[in-house]
Order: sequence, then C-alpha cells, then structure tokens
Amino acid sequence: MLSNEEITAVINRQRNQSEMTNTVFEFATYSSTIITSVILLLDEYPDVRCSSQALTFLLSRLAIHQDKALAWAELATPNQLQERMAKLPGFAFLFLTIYPNDSAESFMARDAFWQAMLGS
Repeated sequence: MLSNEEITAVINRQRNQSEMTNTVFEFATYSSTIITSVILLLDEYPDVRCSSQALTFLLSRLAIHQDKALAWAELATPNQLQERMAKLPGFAFLFLTIYPNDSAESFMARDAFWQAMLGS
C-alpha cells in the first residue's frame, strides 16, 4: 500500500525522494506482475480487441502483450485509450506509477486521471 503522501506525489508527478521512489516502484512492479499473471491465467485472446484490453495489456510485464496493445492502438482513434482510461481512474493511477517519466503514456494517464476526478 502507498501512503497518502506517496499517492499525492504520484498524481502530481513529484516523486523525487529515493525512499518514496522505491516504494512506488515496488507498488508498480507488484501491480504489473499481478496483471501479467491474471492475463496468463485467463489465457486472454491473442489479439487486443478493445480499449479496456489494450490498457490491461499495456500494464503487463510481457513485451508480447505490450506489442499487441500498441498494434491495436495504432489502428484506434487517437483519443480512444484516454477516453476509456478517464472512466477507469484506477488504470490511470497504475499508468502514473508504471510510467513515471515524460512519456505519452504518462501524460495520457495524468489527463485521464484528472478528467475522471473532476468529472469532465
């Protein structure tokens, strides 16, 4: 579990204390490992078929899952993932923990998280 301070730091993208960074990294690793395990146990479809599945596969620790999600995203409309993520703030938060850098995923997650929280 993350403390209130760590959750706030993740949301505000201000993780610069080493102890906090390690705890958030451990949370992200644990969460993505669980997601990967569930995908494998459920024997999910080999190809991504919808935005929810794409979001889940992007959080997997296996490159094959991530590649399939990216292939789906290339064919989707530009905002399709963010629109879905905005309805799933837990996914947005996980993306913020797993993608802490200035990547497209991180910015998409930040915008989707605030959209979900503000209800816009």
